[in-house]
Amino acid sequence: MWQSQTQFLGVKNPWVSYADEPQQRLEAAHASGRAKVVLTFNGESYIVNLKEWTQVRSLDPSKVRVVRRTNTERSQWILVSKSETADPILLNRADNEDIENGTSERF
Repeated sequence: MWQSQTQFLGVKNPWVSYADEPQQRLEAAHASGRAKVVLTFNGESYIVNLKEWTQVRSLDPSKVRVVRRTNTERSQWILVSKSETADPILLNRADNEDIENGTSERF
């Protein structure tokens, strides 16, 4: 799964998964060893650099997002806190590090 993350005034926002079509294009480019992929969202072109793990807007490359590739499939996990009294949180609002660290359960 491919995700991007924005940062504003030094504060990192949660990771956001790309939609299905960009996921497929990014994965195909990664598998073939391509360095860059051009994606279009809402009429804007973005360049994803698979070597530098970044995404920039074609017309404004000063705004850089970090990208990553995870081995977690979207919407197949529920995050469960280490505290037994915590309520489950869906992956879309969770930090994938908890999944990677084994503090989550598959449903």
